[in-house]
Amino acid sequence: MDISTIIAICVLALFTIVYLVCFGVMFHYSSKNYLLANNDEEIEKDIHDEYKKYLKKYDPDEEQTFLEYTAQKRKNAHNNSIFLNIIDWVICILCVAFVALAGYMKSQNQQVFLGDTSLLVIETGSMATVSDFNGYIEENNLTDQIPESSLITINKVKSAEDMELYKIYAFKVEKQVIVHRLVEINNEDGQTTYTFKGDANAGSLDIEIDLTFDKVLGVYSGFNNQVLGTIIIYLQSPAGIIAICCAVIILLGYDIYHSKSMKAYRIRYDLLAYDAERIYKKVEDIKNTRIVNDKLIGNIRNENIKKYRYVETLVSNKVYPIGSKAIILKVLDKGKRVKVLITDAKQPDVLIYNSTDVKVISFPYKAEVK
Repeated sequence: MDISTIIAICVLALFTIVYLVCFGVMFHYSSKNYLLANNDEEIEKDIHDEYKKYLKKYDPDEEQTFLEYTAQKRKNAHNNSIFLNIIDWVICILCVAFVALAGYMKSQNQQVFLGDTSLLVIETGSMATVSDFNGYIEENNLTDQIPESSLITINKVKSAEDMELYKIYAFKVEKQVIVHRLVEINNEDGQTTYTFKGDANAGSLDIEIDLTFDKVLGVYSGFNNQVLGTIIIYLQSPAGIIAICCAVIILLGYDIYHSKSMKAYRIRYDLLAYDAERIYKKVEDIKNTRIVNDKLIGNIRNENIKKYRYVETLVSNKVYPIGSKAIILKVLDKGKRVKVLITDAKQPDVLIYNSTDVKVISFPYKAEVK
């Protein structure tokens, strides 16, 4: 292992430690701020946004409170987080499996057999370019060169009769697997031998001349992928193995720290949501309200009526434009005016409108005329 590899491994390990420490400190203080109420403004905005969604989906027949609604949402989010954690673990397992495959291929001279087909990584550029000495390549329009560091597939050759001139074959000589083009077939004394040469080479190597059929591993199928081949070669290096291990550790560490922070967030959210429901309140009684030509006419005999209808404003003011969404809190002056909670605001805001200045867009119950 050279000094550059050792340095690369040390740098990767140092980055991993730094990232884990940063994640730990960041999420620790995030959790602390949630529990100490330092981030209540952020949480209150989330609650307000969630409440607007709750109002749109509110079904009076179910009588689901805002807290029950948020509890259901949290349960769904928890299920989603479990699913995401499973994906994280699958990614980690695949990374480890890919490293194991790369290591196994290296131990098998970059070749792995899958039935009659094998995967093979090309480590050199002997088949990437064409030498001027190899005129037969241009004459036969041979354009199947293989880039360096490519992952290719090799199909098994069943018999010597299947060997074809100028095709690319993988063969094994002295425990070394070579992928070169067949340039000559010799028949002497009843024995057939083969000579191979790389497209980028001016001549054949001594170990490529007069090889017998038993040395041939397979014929090039035409498939090659340089990206996958480069990844496999990188993962066979010590730095590549350390890089994958560091990535897995960082990913799992992030999930652990983040889950602790979100637990603190949910604790504070539940407390603030409980207070928010007491402010907002759910729809309780709307039977004493009727709708006539989009005008709200209230029965003042019940002054405790809350949140009758989901409405839309028909006039603009300095803050809220026409079309702002709101919930009616109370009917005033025998239906001439209405007190509303503007739900389009960043923070809940209560205003008073003339009843003709709002338009009903949601009817939880059938209107009753008294």
